Amino acid sequence: MRLLLETDGLGKSIDAGDVEWEGRVAAAHHKLSAIEKRMLTEDSRELTVRWSQYDREFHQALISACGSDLHMRMHREIFDQFRRYVVIELKTHGFRAEEIIDEHRSICDLALARDKNAALAKLTDHIETYRRRSKD
Repeated sequence: MRLLLETDGLGKSIDAGDVEWEGRVAAAHHKLSAIEKRMLTEDSRELTVRWSQYDREFHQALISACGSDLHMRMHREIFDQFRRYVVIELKTHGFRAEEIIDEHRSICDLALARDKNAALAKLTDHIETYRRRSKD
């Protein structure tokens, strides 16, 4: 469900997003990137909590120009449920550091470049990574 809501929302946002949307995406990614870089060298519960918050903000910013408050609200609820699996993943396998940093940067860059097909493919791969790893 998260994959469906997020890819649909990103596609619509790429089509309809204005400079305000671009600003939200760039700002959210900047905060997320900063905390992820710190997580490369530091390990603390505070950083994990802040990363979780900034990760959610980034993914919400990506779909924030989709044009539907209901879509945004449903995504928030599904994202929070999905987050539980991510926390388990972090405890089991640790933070996917450079891999996840590169994925977020690529998604941001592709979305802002309005490369819809590549952005959707990268986002899909990013979300599907957790499902693939949980089967290992």
